[in-house]
Amino acid sequence: MKNKTLLINILLLLFTIFACKKESPEDSQSKADVSTGEVTDLTGWSAIIGGEVKVQSDLIIISKGICWKQGSSPTINDFKTNAGEGQGTFQSLIKGLTYSTTYYARAYATTKSGTTYGPEISFTTLSKTARTGFRVCGTKVYDPQGKEFVVKGVNVGGPGWSWNETTTAQFEFIVNKWKFNTIRLCVKGGPDPDSYISFLCAESKFPEYQYTTFGTLREIIKKYTDAKTVVLISWHKVGGLYTNFDCAASWWKTIAREYKDNPYVWFDMFNEPQVSSNETWKNTFQEMTDQIRSTGNTNIIVATGNWWGQDANDWNCANVSESKSALLSQRLNDPADNIVYAFHAYDQWTQCQGKMDDFLDRLIAKGKCVIVGEYGVFNNNDVSSVVEITLSAVAPRKIGRIAWAWWGGDKNDLTTGGNGGGQNTQYDENGNATNLTAFGSKVWTDLRIVETLSEIPADCK
Repeated sequence: MKNKTLLINILLLLFTIFACKKESPEDSQSKADVSTGEVTDLTGWSAIIGGEVKVQSDLIIISKGICWKQGSSPTINDFKTNAGEGQGTFQSLIKGLTYSTTYYARAYATTKSGTTYGPEISFTTLSKTARTGFRVCGTKVYDPQGKEFVVKGVNVGGPGWSWNETTTAQFEFIVNKWKFNTIRLCVKGGPDPDSYISFLCAESKFPEYQYTTFGTLREIIKKYTDAKTVVLISWHKVGGLYTNFDCAASWWKTIAREYKDNPYVWFDMFNEPQVSSNETWKNTFQEMTDQIRSTGNTNIIVATGNWWGQDANDWNCANVSESKSALLSQRLNDPADNIVYAFHAYDQWTQCQGKMDDFLDRLIAKGKCVIVGEYGVFNNNDVSSVVEITLSAVAPRKIGRIAWAWWGGDKNDLTTGGNGGGQNTQYDENGNATNLTAFGSKVWTDLRIVETLSEIPADCK
């Protein structure tokens, strides 16, 4: 009897010990220490919230991030981000929010044993305000004064570019003599706004050229935008997509914050993408759009089509297949409703006039605002015919176009002087250019077309 009682007591003791150990993951030594950071970059549709996760043991953090909802006590069963595994600090972009709405948010950390939450915070999104800069309304762009704006631009070199071009000094000729209303500023990587030679997000051989005659990014932007000339900054890489997306996103956000009050600065996210699927094109451009918009900047963003920017992905006279075209098959979600789509007109567009006419009409029917980001007479081979095709297609539709390029030397010459660049233009006593190439003459003439421009519709103001 005594032995039986002793055995029962031992079993009870063991049960108590194991029961306590089973509950041990819930004690303070096994829980993650989670804190919620402040709200930054608050807009009417997004916010950035940080957090920090610390552990005092070998506890493994499976995921961490921010959860939120309109009511109090949000959990991971509501809206959430995933900032990855492990402990440490993080920042999360939350989007898809509603204007003038109060939300509650808190950081979280999940282990195999469950989820721990940080302190709850609340914030209210900004109210919707009227856009006061350039606005996309349907298929057209309107300027800050509410007048229809047709891009007529030229590509120029910026910091890190391989042409020894004095972009700031060329202002008088580009704007006042040729009368371009837009420059597409080609930059390599992410130039420091105040430096001639310091770059972020560098490629392996970058920067190859360091000319100090361009002007810094800030100097160029100030020179042209002070005169109400649009500066379309182009992340000018050919093929693929971003080598380092996080670095590129950080640079674009820096620029977007700085110029959020200057509507004459536009953002061309990537020069000539080339990826295996249009869905990949969309997902990457959508994420970069979200990053730029997270700063509160509502300026125009340009998304250039897939397949080296030409977007047709064929070299015949047939109308472009929707499944091949990123611009026809994909649409970016922009809370500012200020997206312009672009394509480049070279060898994929030399075949026949009807192909480009049909392409533009289908984009317009889809309610998309489109421009030609580059057109010229040479792209690895002679594509002279595409200039006439392009101008014949865009002029009657009042679609913007940007010539390649001001600086000569690659057979897309505007003039017969020097290296063929626009800076070598000679003028008669009336200011007319006298030494233009066939390409230069077409561009010069196109710049002098006077369109009948509409006023912005009331529902777009």
